[in-house]
Amino acid sequence: SVKPTLKPRRSLPSSRRIQPARPTYLDADVVDMIRPRWIYLAYFSFRALSIGRFSSVFYLDRGVEASEMGLLFAGDALIGAVSTAFSTAQVDKQLAGGMLQARERAIRLCFALSTIAFCSQCIVDFGLQGSMRSAVFMASRWLNAIAFSPCIPIIDAHTLAALGGDRGRFGEERLYGAVSWAIINMALGVSMDFFGTWIMYPCTAVGGLVIVAMMGAQTMPKHVQLPKVAASEVDGSPVSPTDAHRGAGRANVSGRQLLLAYLYDPKVFSFLFAVFCLGMGMSLVENLLFLLFVQDLGSSNALCGFSVIVTVAFEIPIFWVGKPLLERCGCTVLFSVGIMCYIIRALGYTMCPNGWCVVCFEPLHGVTYGCTALASVEYIASITPKEQLTTGQGIKSAIQTGGGYFFGTLAGGLVIQAFGEKTLYRGAAGFALLGLVLYLHARTLPDRPLALPGHDPIAAPTFGKVSAELVADPDEEPAEAPAAADPVVRRA
Repeated sequence: SVKPTLKPRRSLPSSRRIQPARPTYLDADVVDMIRPRWIYLAYFSFRALSIGRFSSVFYLDRGVEASEMGLLFAGDALIGAVSTAFSTAQVDKQLAGGMLQARERAIRLCFALSTIAFCSQCIVDFGLQGSMRSAVFMASRWLNAIAFSPCIPIIDAHTLAALGGDRGRFGEERLYGAVSWAIINMALGVSMDFFGTWIMYPCTAVGGLVIVAMMGAQTMPKHVQLPKVAASEVDGSPVSPTDAHRGAGRANVSGRQLLLAYLYDPKVFSFLFAVFCLGMGMSLVENLLFLLFVQDLGSSNALCGFSVIVTVAFEIPIFWVGKPLLERCGCTVLFSVGIMCYIIRALGYTMCPNGWCVVCFEPLHGVTYGCTALASVEYIASITPKEQLTTGQGIKSAIQTGGGYFFGTLAGGLVIQAFGEKTLYRGAAGFALLGLVLYLHARTLPDRPLALPGHDPIAAPTFGKVSAELVADPDEEPAEAPAAADPVVRRA
């Protein structure tokens, strides 16, 4: 008898592969990074199940008033901002000390603690009332903020490091999170109509355990620490191959100094102020929009989930063509278009008589999120030293989803209680317009290089089109030269 032979697996064409430079501090033959797209898929799936847009419906079903909900979310945002700024700086310090898997280990810890924090709220369903109920919600939500808020800037930095000099393809990895966000929200909305909001407990518990276990299995077999500096350096013999990718040292990683450098530059300051104003407006969508659906317009949870699908349908194409958009339009145009779409959408909400009318404005949210995410991540990465890549993304996230969400949800709950949703969204549109005007005015000011202790001055880009200098890694070989390093990230 003749034994059947198996056909060899065909490798992907070279045109379908991402060929990035070596990641920050990492050597391709020392560590293999987890593909960022799968981490985004896990993050947004878990977020939708636990602290996503259905959080307001979850708390409303347990007797929490809108004003109390606003206070709960505001404290969540404020504590999350502090945790994000501190945690991201600590991750960069661990990387600077040679801990190669610092980002992946931090992400895994975020998922584990957040799962415990959310599921601990189930004791309220066994009859807790009054101040004890509020204390449990507050402790759980704020512990979740400490654990989960730093997760997304760490993932963003992990993605930028994996892409190396080709960070314009950030959107191609990020869109997997958008897909999972839409699917899980729709499925959760339908499930809640059939079973109630308690279904969020088992879904979050199972999802969190699976994610932690899978990330642990991917991380454990890898090298997690750079070897010590070779003693042979003294006598001139060959040194460790990883020495060239060693971090600049913990002394040059400081979140406070990086923040002061950002605030000293008028252009960067105006950008962060616009991000803050946008965060205030986005907080109303993320935390309080479904209250408008359910309370004022009498819509179902399934319609709430469907609105997310409509949003993501316009968000995915923007992420997919993110690199061409950055190269042809530039950060200024993308960021401005994103804010203008939010202003139009917020004003449109005030004219809607039913939930389907609100859904018609939801595509603008996809444009807002896609454009502003691409522009802001690219800009911060382009003006930040590589050894503080995580810290820079953490500062941006702390200002937007921390400070902006704090003031947005705190004022939002009170305004809804006193004046209603229409007044709230008109005010949010006004703040976003103020941020956009100041941001565009600052583009006319002269450039000023960022000066950080221990670093050469960094020339802040003019927010125009992304040039070859912004996407090229100085350590990467020219395109015509043969590349010896194995690719770290490949397109599926």
